[in-house]
Amino acid sequence: MRFGIVVSEWNSEITEALYKGAIDALLKYGAKEQNITRINVPGSFELVLGAQKLISQKNIDAVITISETSKKDIVRFLGISAEKIHVVYLAPRKIFKKLRNEELRKVGKKYKLPKRFVLYVGDVNYNKNIPRLIKACKMVKVPLVIVGKHALEVEELGLNLKHLKGPRDWFRYIFNIPHPELAHFKGLVKEFKGNTNIIRTGFTTEEELVEIFNLASVYVQPSFYEGFGLPVLEAMASGTPVVIAKTNALVEIANDAALIADPKDPKDLAEKIEMVLKKDELRKDLIRKGFLRVKEFSWEKTAEEMIEVYKIVAGSK
Repeated sequence: MRFGIVVSEWNSEITEALYKGAIDALLKYGAKEQNITRINVPGSFELVLGAQKLISQKNIDAVITISETSKKDIVRFLGISAEKIHVVYLAPRKIFKKLRNEELRKVGKKYKLPKRFVLYVGDVNYNKNIPRLIKACKMVKVPLVIVGKHALEVEELGLNLKHLKGPRDWFRYIFNIPHPELAHFKGLVKEFKGNTNIIRTGFTTEEELVEIFNLASVYVQPSFYEGFGLPVLEAMASGTPVVIAKTNALVEIANDAALIADPKDPKDLAEKIEMVLKKDELRKDLIRKGFLRVKEFSWEKTAEEMIEVYKIVAGSK
């Protein structure tokens, strides 16, 4: 029996970890290494979707995805039967936990973090809805800290041809048609320049990220769309209250352990942030629920569930 594992450039760190885990599990249950094929797919959405459609036309026994939301999208866009799709959740790494205050002073000083701040971790692409989060933080008059190298690179995005990956991108470039994502980046550049209410840390070590989660007054994930939303669980594991956008995957992952806001309404985001900052009992309740919720996710559980899928596929041959 042959196995094909599709690997895309998106979320490369997590993708590589899952790929290695898949290899280990397949070998453990009798697969031959020469019968396992790695299928590399570039990061362009058009190419990833095109490759997946091509693969889905062949005989597929099972698909593993990371949320019920992603499962519905696979059924919708690739036409694969829902019965063949298995949801296996990701999990925060064990390093994400509540720390003592004395362990946090160094990172706070290094990045000049204020006593109170709203935290966001990740890239700043259009779907992340950062402009509305910036407006919400301005309304509440609380600084926004953005962790991740992408926010520091935003001034350069679109100026280098390496960012033109898909056929539509090249078409727009040749005919001088503005790319909607690049228009978004230009807007972010304007927001970032001279805005003392925003702190962009750039890349941080994993240890520093845990400490920043611990220092944050509230973590906000304002995205229009997510396949999962791992920083939400990382924040909960660190004892940080969470506000999420009313987005299918985020609601699925957070359950009742986060406040939910309309991602299209900066005022609603601001109100939810302010509630966490001002209502001490609500804050404590969100932290308590976050700790309980995150216990339902672990990499051990992820590995066990993936192995079960491999066993189902192997047993059907």
